[in-house]
Amino acid sequence: MRKHMTIALYNLCRTNKLYPTCLLLNDIVLGPPKGGGIFSDVYKGRHPRMGQNLCVKVVRFYERSHIDAMLKAYAKEAMLWRQLHHPSIIPLYGVHYLRTDKSDESYKICLVSPWMENGNLVKYLSNNPEVPREPLIYDIALGLEYMHSELSLIHGDLKGSNILVNDEGHACITDFGLSILRTESTLSRALGTNTVGACSYRWSAPEIVDDLHPTPASDIWAFGCVCYEVLTGNLPFPECITDAQVIIDLADQIKPAEKPWTVTQREDIIWSLIDKCWEIDTRKRPTCGEIIATLEEIFGVAREPSGLGMETLIEHGRQLFQLADLSGNVRDSELEWIEELLHHENTWSLICPCTYWQPG
Repeated sequence: MRKHMTIALYNLCRTNKLYPTCLLLNDIVLGPPKGGGIFSDVYKGRHPRMGQNLCVKVVRFYERSHIDAMLKAYAKEAMLWRQLHHPSIIPLYGVHYLRTDKSDESYKICLVSPWMENGNLVKYLSNNPEVPREPLIYDIALGLEYMHSELSLIHGDLKGSNILVNDEGHACITDFGLSILRTESTLSRALGTNTVGACSYRWSAPEIVDDLHPTPASDIWAFGCVCYEVLTGNLPFPECITDAQVIIDLADQIKPAEKPWTVTQREDIIWSLIDKCWEIDTRKRPTCGEIIATLEEIFGVAREPSGLGMETLIEHGRQLFQLADLSGNVRDSELEWIEELLHHENTWSLICPCTYWQPG
């Protein structure tokens, strides 16, 4: 039921550029820019009545003709991101509209999430070379399994720079701009996202380069590439300088890296698992569940659904409640939903009963 409701919300947001009113946040103050990508700039922000730093992702418009397409894309991203509630996934606090000219109705769309002082996985490992690597791999696997199993959501752009590290040292997946929903029938026509121009080829499975349709199996390939980043500090296809060289290697069925010489049986099992993620035949790649089972076996641990980073998750819920209360666009019923989210362990799967609002 939840999956079908999410699909309906997805279509509504993507087609009509609509956001649930409960996502709207007011009075966000931007600090200096901290980075960005092809389609957005990232700022460190604050709310005047909160004590927490915020990550504000500001959508970049190049031409007026592109605004409708970008509005649809980011409405979709916000809706999908808001449905994800897991310790290994960065939560979305809401959407902010940044006025660009006080004399007219111009604005920029901003996606607001908690600021992670440790930065992304690549930066964190560079700054902390002695940190244990294997727990980070486990965190990522848990988050990806949640996406695949809970909503049949495909990330589509998994890589080290799209994984942040929270204050507790846990890896958390973010950046869902290329994510798509998967149903019993193929959604590539109705709901899929063409990744031309935004594809991260070093992390892309060979079939993605061929037909541009992400699948759970292509996420698994990318997961193997992220594991390689985590364990070695190198990019996939380290011998390739350009994307063109990477594409040629993928066409020749060359894997992202050779399995290195290992010292222990445990290391050997992990590298064998990575190698399975890079199977050319998608049917031979492991599922997230199989990956987690293997990791738990070699680590000698069993997952604790309420354990990993739950304090952080609950705190994010409290911040979400506070931001919603401050936004001025939230009804009592929506605040009650957030309160229920905080006090009942089985309510993470609820979808907020929101109205919809279109700017301008």
